[in-house]
Amino acid sequence: MMLETVKYQNGGRFTSREEWIHPARIGRSYELIVMIEGEAWIEEDGIPFDLKEGDVLFLEPEKQHRGYRPSDARVSFYWFHFDEIPKDFVTEIKKHMQPFDRYTVFSLCRQLLRCVSMQYDPPILHALFYTLLGELAMQGRQAVCERSPLAVRVCEWIRINSDRVLTVNDVSEQFGYNVDYLSRLFCKTYGHGLKAEIDRRRLDDMKRLLLESDLTLSAIAERTSGGDYKLFLKFFKYHEGITPSDFRRLYSEMHTNNR
Repeated sequence: MMLETVKYQNGGRFTSREEWIHPARIGRSYELIVMIEGEAWIEEDGIPFDLKEGDVLFLEPEKQHRGYRPSDARVSFYWFHFDEIPKDFVTEIKKHMQPFDRYTVFSLCRQLLRCVSMQYDPPILHALFYTLLGELAMQGRQAVCERSPLAVRVCEWIRINSDRVLTVNDVSEQFGYNVDYLSRLFCKTYGHGLKAEIDRRRLDDMKRLLLESDLTLSAIAERTSGGDYKLFLKFFKYHEGITPSDFRRLYSEMHTNNR
């Protein structure tokens, strides 16, 4: 399978500073929009799409695109233009989807834009964009697989409560099942246990705040580690191998446009 089955053209991160509405235009290429913050309302040939944080939308060429309602709050999203969706992914990528692992999608977007800013050769950019599309296809495929309703509820509860320090016992008490049973069920559905999911969500929150906000490290520690700054540093370095400051610095360069 060749990676050059998609041609990345350009991209960036858009952030509004005031009321904003998507301009009316006819696309000349495919466009991928990945919502980071806020809400946007976009039509394609009269079909409306309400985009919220984490949503992904593919806009097609030779179709009329326009906003049908202004956003009165801050809006931020990644955008990428490319030539076509590879045949490998046509049946798996959904036109409008909500990835269950949005941080991985955000991370791939940011990595691609960092490489763009560092002027990597086009074949590398094509390959990175292909990887991003592959991640979306994989998440689209897994979303339709049969999953335990209880495991899905547990996963969502962990996500919602990942802004505080959680333990497997907290999950057990919340749902009234013993830890071993929940962990086995979770592993069968998602391929990893409860502890790994708790750590993953917590780490995702840390990385999201490091990359997508201007919060200080102390403020991020307050949100993700109960205010324990040393615990925040230790946890992050153990899982990522670098300090939060180095991680933020590593991904600090990318093209941004705003209004």
